[in-house]
Amino acid sequence: MKARAFTLIELLFLLLILGLFGGVLLPSWGRARALERSIKDGAYIRGIHQSLIMFSQKNNDLYPLPSVLDKNNATVDVGSETGLKDNPKNVVSLLIYNGFFEPRLTVSAAESNADIVVDSDYSYSEPKSAKDPKKALWDPSYKGPPGPAGQGARDEEKGNLSYAMSVFIGARRKAWSYTFIASEAMIGNRGPWYELVGDAWRLSEGKPADALAYEGTVFSATASHTLLIHGKRTAWEGNVVFNDNHVEYQGQPDPARNPWTFKDLAGPNKVRLDNLFVSEDDDLRTADADSLATPGALTRKNNYLRLWQGGTAKGADLLDLKGAWFAD
Repeated sequence: MKARAFTLIELLFLLLILGLFGGVLLPSWGRARALERSIKDGAYIRGIHQSLIMFSQKNNDLYPLPSVLDKNNATVDVGSETGLKDNPKNVVSLLIYNGFFEPRLTVSAAESNADIVVDSDYSYSEPKSAKDPKKALWDPSYKGPPGPAGQGARDEEKGNLSYAMSVFIGARRKAWSYTFIASEAMIGNRGPWYELVGDAWRLSEGKPADALAYEGTVFSATASHTLLIHGKRTAWEGNVVFNDNHVEYQGQPDPARNPWTFKDLAGPNKVRLDNLFVSEDDDLRTADADSLATPGALTRKNNYLRLWQGGTAKGADLLDLKGAWFAD
């Protein structure tokens, strides 16, 4: 018996059915992939923080400070201002060099900036970019944020690090240790820049102040790549690991479980949520300059996550991040 061919109407009907199925399934697949990236991303930052904890267990509960470990400038020579070494790039490279994790963990599974890539030729032994390769404690060619090279990093635009770290400068350095405090944010998806309007933080419409000279920096925070890592153009979302090593996926930059008492606020309500990406005055809630050049900024203790590569030092202490924090 001769097989009957499909009629044109039947083919069109079949295509319509397939289109309807695709319209239902594709968004679900997209959400599933986004969830998978988010879970993997959270595992990455938890793994980095676990490495900090493992380091601290043999170092009096302290997390690594490159300025202390490389005080003779064998790895990176910054002269007498050794505090310039205390940045995420050098901390992460030190952990990689000592075998705690691979370079791939330092680029988010959901990274949205094409200028942040995995370091594919990390040197685990006698790195040529070190001042004294035989005594080096990390590979200086590993690059933190994209932008200008520094402290032995590659002279190219692309960077190797996605994540923001607790700014372990001034009074905040006390938290740069294994305190097991569940409200201390240590590492997370980097965030954009904000301004306080009335009683609420909103994405800044202006250019970030004192940011790293990166050619991809946009004028408005609403166009920042950071918003597309997990969220939308209208709000930041991301993973954050706290100092008890638990990870939380946050839907806002000021997590509901992170209240702070700003004792000098007017009115009876002095408890507000702490914005992870703003250095706030501990008493008044006003925002310090991102450079940390505001008088008193180095005495703040509230959460502050940034990705930075240098700053201004005096002797052994890093004083601020002027022209050093990354904005994209």
